[in-house]
Amino acid sequence: MRGLGPGLAVRRLLPLRLPPRPQRPPGPRLSSRPTVSGALDRAMDELLRRAVPATPVYELREKSPAPAEGQCADFVSFYGGLTEVAERAELLGRLAQGFGVDHGQVAEQSAGVLQLREQPREAAVLLQAEDRLRYALVPRYRGLFHHISKLDGGVRFLVQLRADLIEAQALKLVEGPHVREMNGVLKGMLTEWFSSGFLNLERVTWHSPCEVLQKISESEAVHPVKNWMDIKQRVGPYRRCYFFSHCSTPEEPLVVLHVALTSDISSNIQSIVKECPPAETEEKNKIAAAIFYSISLTQQGLQGVELGTFLIKRVVKELQQGYTGRPGPNFHDARKVYTSKALGSCKPEPWDGEVKPATWLLGKDADCARGQLPAPSPPSAAAMSNWRKDHLGASSSEPLKVIIIGRRSTTEPHRLGYAYNLCGIIPCNPSKTLQGNGPSGICLSYLLSGYTPYVKPDAVHPHPLLQRKLSEAPGVSILDQDLDYLSEGLEGRCQSPVALLFDALLRPDTDFGGNTESVLTWKLQKERAIPHVVLGRNLPGGAWHSIEGSMVTLSQGQWMGLPDLEVKDWMRRKRRGLRNSRATAGDIAHYYRDYVNKKGLGQSFVSGAVVTAVEWGIPEPSGSGAQDPSPLFQVSGFLTAEDQSQQPFSLCAHNVVLATGTSDSPARLGIPGETLPFVHHELSALEVAIRAGTVTPDSDPVLIIGAGLSAADAVLYARHYNILVIHAFRRPVDDPGLVFNQLPKMLYPEYHKVHQMMREQSILSPSPYEGYRSLPEHQLLLFKEDRQALFQDPQGLHKVFGLSLVLVLIGSHPDLSFLPGAGAHLAVDPDQPLSAKRNPIDVEPFTYQSTQQEGLYAVGPLAGDNFVRFVQGGALAVASSLLRKEARKPP
Repeated sequence: MRGLGPGLAVRRLLPLRLPPRPQRPPGPRLSSRPTVSGALDRAMDELLRRAVPATPVYELREKSPAPAEGQCADFVSFYGGLTEVAERAELLGRLAQGFGVDHGQVAEQSAGVLQLREQPREAAVLLQAEDRLRYALVPRYRGLFHHISKLDGGVRFLVQLRADLIEAQALKLVEGPHVREMNGVLKGMLTEWFSSGFLNLERVTWHSPCEVLQKISESEAVHPVKNWMDIKQRVGPYRRCYFFSHCSTPEEPLVVLHVALTSDISSNIQSIVKECPPAETEEKNKIAAAIFYSISLTQQGLQGVELGTFLIKRVVKELQQGYTGRPGPNFHDARKVYTSKALGSCKPEPWDGEVKPATWLLGKDADCARGQLPAPSPPSAAAMSNWRKDHLGASSSEPLKVIIIGRRSTTEPHRLGYAYNLCGIIPCNPSKTLQGNGPSGICLSYLLSGYTPYVKPDAVHPHPLLQRKLSEAPGVSILDQDLDYLSEGLEGRCQSPVALLFDALLRPDTDFGGNTESVLTWKLQKERAIPHVVLGRNLPGGAWHSIEGSMVTLSQGQWMGLPDLEVKDWMRRKRRGLRNSRATAGDIAHYYRDYVNKKGLGQSFVSGAVVTAVEWGIPEPSGSGAQDPSPLFQVSGFLTAEDQSQQPFSLCAHNVVLATGTSDSPARLGIPGETLPFVHHELSALEVAIRAGTVTPDSDPVLIIGAGLSAADAVLYARHYNILVIHAFRRPVDDPGLVFNQLPKMLYPEYHKVHQMMREQSILSPSPYEGYRSLPEHQLLLFKEDRQALFQDPQGLHKVFGLSLVLVLIGSHPDLSFLPGAGAHLAVDPDQPLSAKRNPIDVEPFTYQSTQQEGLYAVGPLAGDNFVRFVQGGALAVASSLLRKEARKPP
């Protein structure tokens, strides 16, 4: 899924919201006063001069044009690129000090008001003078905040900005009355924007999205959530959990309230938090009291904004309405509703709006909490039979046209309600199967479902050669045209001509910074639909559901979209916004899942499927003596039931499409000691260790191996928690092939910061990079059981380092073990390991069919298309090829 440039795929970055930074151990540290370099100092001054709008004169206050949106966006982008707390504090301090109230104007207007009060004048004159004084008392930075709030995601940005300001004040990085005044002004604005009229009351249940359940568990500041079963109990029978969300950020908890419905007033809070409810099903007549035992604010930037009282009042009303006219309690008696402070032996910490770190979910629970739904009960045999009849043909022997196969995994899958619909042996006289429910698999399913692309009659493509070719066949679907001819002469960031063609049709001038809309229009022609089934481990969206939701994509958000539903339009309807033109992984996962629902593709998707074998051969002749010369594939696997039993399935098809991605099997060093328990191959191991307290700022350094973006993510994550880091890699720091050289600095400042650290090789000495050491051109020889690593430097000398944890982040390989010979014979070079970057599956460039096996297709990284932006081109090529096989004439 990873790409090498901004034209591509998902990237794991640091979460937008991280728990509070731990206190550094005693020792050398940065000065408490923020200091910045000369270049950054000048950049800050220039930014503030351009971004902060000037105050219009009083007479023109309602006629002056608003500042250009780009000015405010520049401030947001620049601020987001400041990775150090001290740098952000310096910028905020300058904003407060230099762009506040014009005290000369205030004095002049005050004098005018006093003079008018001493002289008999009409009331209107005095009122106008007072209005002039009020206008002069408005600080300039308020105008900046006002205009930022109008940007997509602007309100969320201002909440985070105030959180940074509060943190900087606590660390004494910025002080003084000007800073306190700016904090008060911003608090007042947020109080208006987060008034009760803009807040939505939402109840959390066990069936709520797992992203919401995860956020609720993380935000609990009074009684930390211990594990997945704990949160299930807190939202289950005899319990209620509510939160406020803002209309601009739905499903984003702002303040969370937990309620216990009990038969009497408990004398001990532990009886509410720890003990299980009396039964799985509520009995209304046993409920006599509602105890509000926990309330937590999730956004530090909303400290002091009145939310808790409003939430309690709304929940009381909700409970009253819920029980009116029914057996059970009548909460109109205020004495029946208690907060945890009313319990005699309960001593909860007073809620002052500050968020304290909560226990994180680990293991399988963490997988579920990353956006995957709890496993539903399997449907009945009759339901499965009906599903086969409805979607695979009236006869159980009717073949599938296509099977798309997704990521293979032996871990417990999480699935949609229809995940079990293919359980059991299904004899088929085959058709098509797709393996993969990521973006390439979803796009292919969209095309195979009858959605057909045509060029808009009045569209003019900015590429003159392509426009001339398109005009030669008006009214003919792109799927029915010669893709080789259309793509000839196109150039771009991808080597696949069909991928460049489809991208040029969907996003005509995006590489030049333009926003020209697609020249394609889509028509649903059901007569062209090809029966198919999509198999995948995760929900529709594939591996995106396994990525922490608040991480942002490497690619621009607009490049993550699928046909006929742009990401920006979808996010606008969801009242969400992009962050520096990039989207969060949680939003993209939600978008892909929503795309499948909105386009009516769900009936073809089977989540939670684990494919164990794909075999092929030529079918035997039928009784009439006729023989279908095309190969027959048998796809076998299983679905894991709720009781952990494995329910097998078997499908047959004439065509199989591999869309499994490449992140199944981490690459390994192949050195002694790599299997020791402190050596890991995923960033999540560092996250777990920090949360568990096994790695702290006092621990030995963490060794991070690799020079790619995953390694950079690990460095940034460790630095955020003040963890000592040794960063080793084989390449020179000035190697032009390093991925950092392919990323624009303004879009990806965090990665260029890591590259700068790699160059300067700072080590255990007073410097901006204290606690980080870079080891370029070092070869790792072995790991020892006593947590030591032996290196060889470029001069051949050996070095030994003591470590607390090792992360080997040098890439990953696809797991095609379900294919004969693990698919090695399908690669461009059969003698070398299969690799998305260096040795992908060898496919025909305009059909994406394997050159070694008829009927077997590969799309996405398996075929060398690593960018999400370009994987859709493979789907276009496959769909065109399959339609031609069907020998159907264009309408």
